[in-house]
Amino acid sequence: MFKNDTFSQSLPVCQVNGFSSSYGSQSYSPYNIIGEPQVYPRYGDASKSCVFRTYGQWWKKMPNHFPSVGVTPSWFSSDEFIILKFAKKLYANSVALYETYHPGCLVRIFLYNERNNSWRCGYSRRGPKIYHDNMESVCSLFQLKDVFFLCDTIRLEFDTSQSYYYTEIDAVYLKGFLQGPRINIDAIETDLDRLTIQSTSSHCSQQSLSLVDLPVFVMIKIFEFLSLDEVLNIGATCWCLRRLTMEPAIYSQLNLQPYWHSLNNDVFNHMVELKVRVTDLNLAWCSTGYTFPTFLWFLEKCCGSLKTLNLANTGISDNEMVAIANITPNLNNINVSRCCEIKNIAFISKWSSIVHLNIYGLDVTAKELISVFMRNPGLKYLNMGAVTPLLDIIPVIKALADYCCGLISLDIWRACKTASHFFFKELARLKDLEELDMGWINLPQSSGKEYREAMEAMKLFIGSSVNLKKLYLTANRHVDSHTMTIIANSLHRLEQLDILGCSSVLPDDIFKVVSKCENLVFLDYSFSHAASNKEFKEMLLKKYPRVSFKTSFTIDSYSF
Repeated sequence: MFKNDTFSQSLPVCQVNGFSSSYGSQSYSPYNIIGEPQVYPRYGDASKSCVFRTYGQWWKKMPNHFPSVGVTPSWFSSDEFIILKFAKKLYANSVALYETYHPGCLVRIFLYNERNNSWRCGYSRRGPKIYHDNMESVCSLFQLKDVFFLCDTIRLEFDTSQSYYYTEIDAVYLKGFLQGPRINIDAIETDLDRLTIQSTSSHCSQQSLSLVDLPVFVMIKIFEFLSLDEVLNIGATCWCLRRLTMEPAIYSQLNLQPYWHSLNNDVFNHMVELKVRVTDLNLAWCSTGYTFPTFLWFLEKCCGSLKTLNLANTGISDNEMVAIANITPNLNNINVSRCCEIKNIAFISKWSSIVHLNIYGLDVTAKELISVFMRNPGLKYLNMGAVTPLLDIIPVIKALADYCCGLISLDIWRACKTASHFFFKELARLKDLEELDMGWINLPQSSGKEYREAMEAMKLFIGSSVNLKKLYLTANRHVDSHTMTIIANSLHRLEQLDILGCSSVLPDDIFKVVSKCENLVFLDYSFSHAASNKEFKEMLLKKYPRVSFKTSFTIDSYSF
């Protein structure tokens, strides 16, 4: 119980301190979560809400998904987060979440304790609680456990992997009290008296085998299928198993992301003591609790043969990345998405064998990108979505075609405003392209020669890109029936197609693509002319159950 209920508070968000991804910079921005609800209790797609970049399993099934590292514990399913600050420090007891589209993805709530610079989990559940048939906005109250400190900063984690569509959040309230809880010592002592220690003795036959009797190489192989905390728990049971869990080979693939809130220098020091040899390291979301010099020392001692490094949302700087690049010369896969302290990506040019590069959301220049491509001709997978919009993207695409002609996957979502015919001509030189996301990149805003040339070049590019498995033309309002016919006749390997906001697309166009692209499993035709025909969608669902059809609806009055 709290001292006085008159001190109860309910505070809206006053500041956003961080987030994993965002669908937009103004519309659909995480900053829309600040203040009172703007959308609730209405339900539907709203540009004034907070929306993350992805949902469902679709992104994970394509080549551009960054390689996973090690084993992820069963209790960790978070794939998005947002850090929120409130106007006052409270002894928090609950969090109210206003969700206005496809709710139910929240899985964990952390609270920041400023006194000891740590995060405490106040709420968690295994997997999301998806409201599959829900067509109403939801205000959920999540009760917090064991929070006995003043707090004004929380972190919400979401599992969007099971969501049918983009989840949208309107507002968040932190609820609690200005004065702390009254601790009932008598109740605690009573509970302690009830605790009993039960000792059981069992006599095993000398002929029976135990776990430690298995050959060492078998045990090590078993440990490779376990998460880090499971291995450490096994090592805490007895000295024999502890010795086995100290084998360096167990830690070659090190996934530290699930432990972002408890990571500290001791972890890296312990790995150095074990003399581990790490080839793949996932440090995504791990931005606090350890010092960079200690981490760098760990890299020097244990990661000389590092191939994969995931530093997404770590807050690392470009100067620190230079130091990392100097001691990891053989790196193949690097993820620095949403590392907002990086202001210059020239450090990537220190590597020469990059295959998978994720620089989502960074500040970049064409000159830096071209230098990276020149140094890494083996680049296969590139995510430069939501980078600082490039005024002239044509030299970048030309450099890709010149130096990285084997590129398989390209994400340039919101990377520039418009695409001319030169853009598509250079893009067409990437003959091995299987995945292209050029969402929110439009053709020149005119009906003159420049527009006609760009439109023709776009159609020629689509018609020649026969290897495409994923094509996202989100919000390209110039996609018409002729474009859809080219897609249907040329892209027979197509699995995912996003034409959200392509208003000119008709039901016959959709039917043509679905019937001819036999590998298609995902199609978003929201806000097209075809999307308004409910009978047509019902027919599609019955005739093509293999395809997940997406048709969003909006409660805003915006147009594309």
